[in-house]
Amino acid sequence: MAITKGSPYLKIINKQIGWMHRVGLIGKWLKQYLPEKDQCSVSVSASEVNNHKVNLDDMQGSFFVLFLGFAVSILLIGIEFVMKKYITARERRIIQPFVT
Repeated sequence: MAITKGSPYLKIINKQIGWMHRVGLIGKWLKQYLPEKDQCSVSVSASEVNNHKVNLDDMQGSFFVLFLGFAVSILLIGIEFVMKKYITARERRIIQPFVT
């Protein structure tokens, strides 16, 4: 909890949190609301994580998103170009009155 250092409520709140911890409420809440540990939650050793070299397989998703962005942008530029040509051709067909 975020409480200022000189708050008059700090002692009361610390006392109540300590009481909840002693009677087991916090432990019960942790068991009830946190997921059980399974094979995915087992931590990997730090040396294995530090010695891993990034290769192309690790970056495959990033490149896919990058090329997908390129493809969408090229498609949108093409659509804008076609729409501009269509609008200018349509405006040329309209006869404008000559006003002086």
